[in-house]
Amino acid sequence: MHAAIGGWLVATRRSFSSATPYPPGVRIGLRVTGVVVAAFLVMHLPELRFASPGTHLGPGELATRLERDLSTVTHGVPWRGLAYLVGTACAMFHLAAGLWGAFAVSERARASVQRRRRAAWAIAALGTAMWLTLANVVVFRATGAPLFGEMVEDPSGTPCP
Repeated sequence: MHAAIGGWLVATRRSFSSATPYPPGVRIGLRVTGVVVAAFLVMHLPELRFASPGTHLGPGELATRLERDLSTVTHGVPWRGLAYLVGTACAMFHLAAGLWGAFAVSERARASVQRRRRAAWAIAALGTAMWLTLANVVVFRATGAPLFGEMVEDPSGTPCP
């Protein structure tokens, strides 16, 4: 439903409401990231969730399929891994900006510019932390080495079929 309404808003160049809490640059960013996230989901879901109709893949099988896709390179560039980094960055920006917008139009936030500003910083930090976590997983699955910290494999040591 969210994607359908967002697609309609982008296609018709309309605003969802007349009173928007976003400055023009953030409004454009929300629309662009929404389109990129929709394209990312069109790529991601068929290859991982809908690739084997009628079969539920276990976590190990999904990880193996994801590692295969993310580590494939063309002309020395892991295009799928880059697409995942861009797609997850857009998803986190869209989520964080949407959360802030939902807060900014509330009675509590409208009463104080300082509250809106503090919420913006807190939500931006949350969105950044979430994206760094996703980027760490993407890089780990693509290369076998995390961006930071240590990634722990399945403790059973059982290889995926």
